[in-house]
Amino acid sequence: MTLVVLSPHLDDAVLSAGGAIAAATAAGERAVAVTLFTEGAKGDARRAEDSRALALLGAEAVHLGLLDAPERRGIPLDLKALCDDAVVDDADVAAVVSALTPVLWSLQPTRVLAPLGVGRHIDHRTVFEAARIAAPRELAFYEDRPYAFVDGATNQRLAELGPLVARTTTFDDAVAKRVREAVMAYETQIVFLEKSFGRATTTGAHTETVYVRAE
Repeated sequence: MTLVVLSPHLDDAVLSAGGAIAAATAAGERAVAVTLFTEGAKGDARRAEDSRALALLGAEAVHLGLLDAPERRGIPLDLKALCDDAVVDDADVAAVVSALTPVLWSLQPTRVLAPLGVGRHIDHRTVFEAARIAAPRELAFYEDRPYAFVDGATNQRLAELGPLVARTTTFDDAVAKRVREAVMAYETQIVFLEKSFGRATTTGAHTETVYVRAE
């Protein structure tokens, strides 16, 4: 059994699906976080953080070396520009599909989690579109944290996408503790996350929601 979590950036898998990863490895399942856009500001430090964080969850890190949106498309490092104004580019989607396909073929995952695109960050929406092409089977979409902490952000994205079925899991205290420890490994990001969104992860009971296509 292999869980693959598709992560746009070097923290998204742990922030958004850390509970699923921790629970999978605790059950003896292989878990691999495949991060697409791993080249950008503080790239070396952030890749090292990601590997450490995933190791704390018993998971593997695969970094595919694509450029972040500011470097790839010249979009300013600004939330409005990255989330509200940027339009998904077909060439970017094709590049992600091309990078993902051989990795998924090699890993042969039994489950794939991909970003829903909550918050509408251009890189998250690009991976969402690519996942629907490259990993159509056993595919579910996670709520992108910390964007999902913003009131109404998840419902706004769901309204764009049409009918999806939510599946919420509440994890035990042991999993919640492991997730919080892993999140804190992202030392270059914690200040930004807490300043911009008020928190980097949940406290207390840890729940995660994924979405699947209505059958």
